[in-house]
Amino acid sequence: MNLLKPLASQNFILGIGIAAATYVFGPAIKRGAKKVAVKGVQGALMAGEATNETVSKGKDMFSDFMNNVHHNENSEQKHMEQLFQQELFNSLKTTQENQSKAFTELLSTIKDMQEEIRDFKKTMQSNSNPEPQNM
Repeated sequence: MNLLKPLASQNFILGIGIAAATYVFGPAIKRGAKKVAVKGVQGALMAGEATNETVSKGKDMFSDFMNNVHHNENSEQKHMEQLFQQELFNSLKTTQENQSKAFTELLSTIKDMQEEIRDFKKTMQSNSNPEPQNM
């Protein structure tokens, strides 16, 4: 009879309850985690695309500027250089503001998802912790 004593303990019953709750709620947890991962990857991809576009535009603008510099070696060159610098500055400033907004939105989304996950975990824990029975 000593061999069956661990099977009669409350820990064993609690373990079975947790295993059953995991079996029942596991797919919902998996879907929630997948949504979080997908949104995070989407935000990172959007930020990467915006950066690539900015770099590409900067390269094009610099290339155009260099082509103009070689053709115009007079006082107009300085004026064009100032215009290029101003355009590049404005473009970079606009891009930085857009990326800042995108990252702020991404952080907000991640924080909201973390709150949802915390609430979901609390719900899961309260559902998986059965009240002790008085015997």
